[in-house]
Amino acid sequence: MRVGFKDSVTCGAFTFIPLYSTAQQIAPYVAKRSKEKALQWQELSPKTSADVHVLTVDNNSSDTVLIPVGTAIAGGYQDRVVAASVLLPPRSKGNYITTFCIEKGRWGGRKKPLKTSTTVDGILKQLVITTNKQTPIWQYITDLYQAKGLKADVQPYLAVKPVWQNIPPCFSTILVVENKHRDSLLGWAVSSNGQFVTAEAFQSPVLYQQVSTSTVVSLLEYTTQTNKTNLNRTTADALNNLFSTVLQSSFLQQYGKGYYQGNALFHLICY
Repeated sequence: MRVGFKDSVTCGAFTFIPLYSTAQQIAPYVAKRSKEKALQWQELSPKTSADVHVLTVDNNSSDTVLIPVGTAIAGGYQDRVVAASVLLPPRSKGNYITTFCIEKGRWGGRKKPLKTSTTVDGILKQLVITTNKQTPIWQYITDLYQAKGLKADVQPYLAVKPVWQNIPPCFSTILVVENKHRDSLLGWAVSSNGQFVTAEAFQSPVLYQQVSTSTVVSLLEYTTQTNKTNLNRTTADALNNLFSTVLQSSFLQQYGKGYYQGNALFHLICY
């Protein structure tokens, strides 16, 4: 895959760099963020602690459905967050979805119907991706409640999720760039002072279009609360190698996380 970089957008100390395909033929995958009625979620009967982190979902629609990392699933024994992006084939049953718990205090209470909810905030999404562990997620939620003077067993995370208050002027500029490159845009990379900070991109523009707004918001939420340049790698070096056929696998293994569902989904996230 050949990727182009232009029309960057400055957001405070950060630069948002659009990643778009320059190939004449773009991966044809068509996926949709499904309407809730098309999905049927179920919990495993928890026999071990590992069972708590697994849900199953039926896709009752005739569409391929994208469920991106960071999606909150409300209800059940407690609310959860999807740990890795997946594509659900049409009319598929019993798809296993790995999750983490994000609601304390309700496990022994009333079980609620499961349903797809919003995307978690950018910092929590980053923790899900980079740590892949329950403990730091609980710590983040505990700190969030303490900062608000609340008890975690009174209100669920989704009721007190941080709301993006100060939308920066660059947000509207990013949307202009997204519209310009709509048919080829794969995602965004972020840099600061020439150092690579993060990137999130999909195999196909059609996939990215399903989550474009939530992806940009998550990146902005994350960058406005961090000054990290985690990879100790210049932006030019990172972007030149990010989508290289030869270096792609080693880059993901060494510097970030990539999620694959067979050959259908390529969702790259690097922090």
